[in-house]
Amino acid sequence: MFILLAIKVSDSTENIVLNVGEILYIDSAVKNIKELHAVKQQSGQDVTLKHFDIELKNADFAYKDGQKIIDGVSFVAKQNEITALVGPSGCGKTTLLRLLSRLYDYQEGQITIDGKNI
Repeated sequence: MFILLAIKVSDSTENIVLNVGEILYIDSAVKNIKELHAVKQQSGQDVTLKHFDIELKNADFAYKDGQKIIDGVSFVAKQNEITALVGPSGCGKTTLLRLLSRLYDYQEGQITIDGKNI
C-alpha cells in the first residue's frame, strides 16, 4: 500500500515539475499581452495619394543612446524610377527604410509621400 502511495505522489510531483515551464511561459505571454494593451494607440488620418514620390528632407535619427545614426539626410525617390540606397554595412540604409515605413520616428526633418507629411 505504501509503495503504491509513493508511486502516486512521485507521478504527481513529476507532472508538476514538467508543467512549471509551461506555466512560466504562459505567465510571460500574459505579461506581453498586458503591455500591448497599455500602449497608446497612434492616431492618424486617411489620405488619398495620387503619386508616390518619397522625399526625405534633412532627416535626423538617433537611437536611445543619443548617437545620431542619420544626420541631415535628404533625397527624393520618384514614382516609377529606380532609387538605390548604397553604402557600407552599418551606414544606415536599413534604418532609413524603417524611418520611411514609420517603424521608427525621426527626431528632425520631414518625410513626405506625394508631398504629404507622414
